[in-house]
Amino acid sequence: MKNHIPVLFSVGLTIVLAGCSSSKDASKDNFKKVINEYLDRNCIMISTHNNKFPATINLDNVWMADKIEQYNALASIGMFEVKDGSAQKNKSAFSTEKITVPTKIYSLSEKGKDAFTKNTLGTNQGFCVATYKVNEVNSFSEPSQAIGYIISNVNFTASPQKIKDWATNGDIIKAFPRLAKRLEENQEKSATLFLMNDGWMHEKEMKK
Repeated sequence: MKNHIPVLFSVGLTIVLAGCSSSKDASKDNFKKVINEYLDRNCIMISTHNNKFPATINLDNVWMADKIEQYNALASIGMFEVKDGSAQKNKSAFSTEKITVPTKIYSLSEKGKDAFTKNTLGTNQGFCVATYKVNEVNSFSEPSQAIGYIISNVNFTASPQKIKDWATNGDIIKAFPRLAKRLEENQEKSATLFLMNDGWMHEKEMKK
């Protein structure tokens, strides 16, 4: 990643905001470009809440019902290969007697391996569904000093693009009920941008 140097707040801010156009200008065009670059690198993701596969799920665990539905939906579109299995567990919390329970073993298919990726922070993994693209920058705050940086808060609308064909599959929408809302058009969003030595940077890029 390139080295970025924060621009400290000073009287020089007026110089940054004036004169000929540059990537350091506080403008709708610059902000749209920076936000779009960030959005294009960070997909709308279906999280599996599991980063390692094969994954084994006990079918008698009522707390796993939602995950089983989600994994079965992903299997139905070819992301997972599924096998039946079994596992040993204590008969109860107060007993050491073992019983055998049925399981499902989910492995990433070749299609699933191609689609499986990390999220923005690298803390979770899942399947990319689409990316957002800025429709319009509606407004932004006057650049000002905060926590040692010059920042601007930007309000914009965005819509999903490059939506995978399987993202609107009925089983997927049912298993991941929040996905439909995330794929709506013209969503109201906001972001904080930081002024660096080579232009503006999205707030979440600052954490890398």
